[in-house]
Amino acid sequence: MHNRLKNFSFLHAVAFLTWAVVAVTSLFFVSHPSETSSPEILLAGCLFVIFIITWLLATEDTQVSDKKMYIYLVVQWGCFTTLFFLLPNAYVVILSILWSAVVAYLVSLHRALIISIVAIYVPFTLIYSLHWGHSWVFINAILFFTFNIFVIVTLQVSEKEKQARELAELLNAELTATQKILQQTSEQTERIRIARNIHDLLGHHLTALTIKLQYASHKTDMETKATIDECLQISRLLLSDVREAVSDMRELQPIDLYKTLNEMIATTPRLKIDLSMQTDINTPDPAVAQCIVRSVQESITNTLKHSRADKMTIQVTSDATHITLILEDNGAATKDYTEGNGLTGMRERLAQIGGQTNFEITQTGFKTHLRFPLEVS
Repeated sequence: MHNRLKNFSFLHAVAFLTWAVVAVTSLFFVSHPSETSSPEILLAGCLFVIFIITWLLATEDTQVSDKKMYIYLVVQWGCFTTLFFLLPNAYVVILSILWSAVVAYLVSLHRALIISIVAIYVPFTLIYSLHWGHSWVFINAILFFTFNIFVIVTLQVSEKEKQARELAELLNAELTATQKILQQTSEQTERIRIARNIHDLLGHHLTALTIKLQYASHKTDMETKATIDECLQISRLLLSDVREAVSDMRELQPIDLYKTLNEMIATTPRLKIDLSMQTDINTPDPAVAQCIVRSVQESITNTLKHSRADKMTIQVTSDATHITLILEDNGAATKDYTEGNGLTGMRERLAQIGGQTNFEITQTGFKTHLRFPLEVS
C-alpha cells in the first residue's frame, strides 16, 4: 500500500495546520507561566520541527526506499514519545495520529491497530500516569485511541476503494485494447472469407469461360475467330486480375500496435507513461498482438500495485523476426523480489508463442525485457 503515499498530498495542508496548532499551543502553555525549563522547551521545539520534517519526507517523497521510510517512522515515534516526557499536555498525542495515518498505508488494518496500541497508547498511558501523575490518563487514552481507530479505518477503506477504481480502469483499458485487436482480426477473417468466395465462384466461372472460348476459337470460322480471340484475351486478363485481388485480400494486414498501445496508455490511471515506438512496428499475428497488449498491461498493473513509481517508459523496437519491448519504472524496488502470478503468467504466455522474458532490478526501479516473434510458427 505504501505506493499510494504520493496521493496523500491533498492532506498535507491540514496535517501541517494540525501540527502547528499542537506545537504552538503546547510550547505556549508550558512557557506561560514557565512550567518547563528553557532547555527543555528548546528541545521540545526541535522535536516538533524534526517530526514534521520527517513526516513530510515520508509522505511526499515517492522514491523513498523502504529502509528510509521505516527510519522516518522510527524518528517520528521517538519525537512524540520524548515529547510525552517533556510536555504535560496530553493532547501532544495528536501527533501520533499523524504518524498512524502513514502506518495505515504500510500495513494491514489489524497490524496498524496493534502497532498503535503498543507504540503509542502503552507508553502514553505509562508516561502520563507515572511521570506526570495524570489521574484521567486512561480516559484520554481511550478517547484518542477511538479517534485513531476512526482515522486508520477511514484511510484503509479509502485506499481499498481507490485500488478498486484503479483496477476497474486498468481492466477497462485492457478490454478496450483487446476489442481493438479482435475487431482487426475479425476484419481480416472477413476479408479472407470474401476472397475465398470470389476465388471459388467467380474464379471457377472465369476459368470455365476461358476454356469454352479456347474451344470456340478452334472450331469457329475465320470471320468470328478474331472476335472470340479478343474475348478470350479479356477473360484471361480478368481471371488474372481476380487472382491478384484474391491474393491481396488473403494477405494478412498488420495489427496497429502503436494505436492500440497508445489508447491503452491514455486510460491508465496515476502513472505517466512515455511510449517510444515507431508507428510502422506491427505484427500480422493476432496471438502475438494479444500477448504484447497483455504483457504491457500486466507490467503497468505490477508497477501500480508494488512500487511507488509515478513514471514508466516503454521502448518498442523490431527487426526482421522479432519485436522487443523494454519497460522500466522509477519505483524504489527492493533488491529481492518474488515472481507472483502476474509475472509468472507473463513468462508463460511468452513461452507459449516462442518469446523470451527477463526481469531486472535497476538503480531506478524495475525493468522488464520482452522479446516476441513477429508470427507464431
